[in-house]
Amino acid sequence: MRDSTAPHLTPAERQVMHCYVSGMSRERIAAELVLSCHTVAMHLRNVKLKLGALNMAQAGMRYGDIVRDEPRER
Repeated sequence: MRDSTAPHLTPAERQVMHCYVSGMSRERIAAELVLSCHTVAMHLRNVKLKLGALNMAQAGMRYGDIVRDEPRER
């Protein structure tokens, strides 16, 4: 999915999604990243919209595809 049509996620959106797909709750993500629960919810909503996902499960799968397809740093 990493091509010219792949959406640009901000570093904050990526950080929140990484925590989310790792199984953290929104409250735990907020505490871990020193953000409000509202900010975490907004990042998750923005990612869902950018990825064209119907729900967060689908957003997590699409995010995983993006991360998997990115070149790894050496």
